[in-house]
Amino acid sequence: MDAATHLRQIARTWPRLTDALDEQPAPAWPPHMGIAALLTDPDDDDVPQRGARDGSGTGECPTPIRLEIVDLMTHVETRLVALADAIAATNQRSQIQPAPANRRTAIAPRVWTAADRHRRDKLAAADATDPQRWRLTGHRTATYAALWLCARVEGIRGPQTPLTEQQRHLITRTAAAAVDRIDRALQLARLARATGETCACGGELLIEGGDGQPPTLRCGRCERSITAALTAA
Repeated sequence: MDAATHLRQIARTWPRLTDALDEQPAPAWPPHMGIAALLTDPDDDDVPQRGARDGSGTGECPTPIRLEIVDLMTHVETRLVALADAIAATNQRSQIQPAPANRRTAIAPRVWTAADRHRRDKLAAADATDPQRWRLTGHRTATYAALWLCARVEGIRGPQTPLTEQQRHLITRTAAAAVDRIDRALQLARLARATGETCACGGELLIEGGDGQPPTLRCGRCERSITAALTAA
């Protein structure tokens, strides 16, 4: 995916990170129980059941805030906001100021007419509220920074000069790294790992999953695959 797609994906999935703060963490991937256990029916009588942790007999317990999600959100937001700050510092022109008071001096001999003053003040007001202008106060969130950087990548007009190739490369790299971390945290990306086992054809078996979908054992040689019907194990 390109930088703009990655940046829009960050903005789109950010609310899911917020929701994940107080959710139970998903099982680690790849699973550590082995292939046989992966395909075992979790309703089997031989599988010990987890008891209650709050003394109520229901098995429910308060879910603490997930610090790994907090760390991820802090890291991504800090990187995106800092990147927007750096690009705005070099590419963004100064804000248009309202017309000054009429004072005839040797340094400022101009006298503003009412029409000129109205035109200048109107331009200054529009520039102050331009959504394409990055600000050092206010909306300094990961979502806003991602969308602002996306606009710069896509060349949307604003009070900035076009990105340099170096800036474009930096945005692309930063956005891709952020999406990778978010996808892993939310289990949106399907991953593949070697199992150390071999297929009947002699090829190595890979285990694929980690995206919330049923895990699959796939042979890297003959491409034969087995999808686990039960994932709770």
